[in-house]
Amino acid sequence: MLILIDFFGTLADYELGIIQELKKRGQSEKIIPQNRRNTFYIKEQYPLEMRDLIDEIGNTPGFFRALDPVPGAIEGFKALSAQGHQLFICSSPFFNHENCVPETYQWIAKNLGTEWVEKIIITRDKTLVRGDLLIDDRPEVKGVVVPSWERILFDQPYNQEVKNLKRMTWANWQDIINN
Repeated sequence: MLILIDFFGTLADYELGIIQELKKRGQSEKIIPQNRRNTFYIKEQYPLEMRDLIDEIGNTPGFFRALDPVPGAIEGFKALSAQGHQLFICSSPFFNHENCVPETYQWIAKNLGTEWVEKIIITRDKTLVRGDLLIDDRPEVKGVVVPSWERILFDQPYNQEVKNLKRMTWANWQDIINN
């Protein structure tokens, strides 16, 4: 099976990275706990006066490269590959952050192995990419064509309003993918 796996929020924990940096910058009392988040774009849930700080964090060299993996992501990803599935990392990066794309490549090489760098697809429109499955945390994936893939929603607090898709975590991926 050809499986496309989103990067941010599915493999790399972007939100945790922002929270850790906010804490380092003395903003602990203003942090919205991850389980209370209800918007896909983190800065949309924060007050206007914090949005520039969140952008500044994303523009800090090394931020994306240092993101922690989503719990279970590395093991789950490698197990999916070991089952013989063709995997590609399909990401819509933050283009307003100049380090995002190169550091995404660096993160993947460091955490998954250099052989996976050749299997990165960077696109703003995932509907243009062929596959059997797309695993993504975005509540809605839109594009210019009807996609070839079935969408599996990677479960996150900010996508709970979506009810019509299969939900996956790295704890239950075998039940979802193998059925």
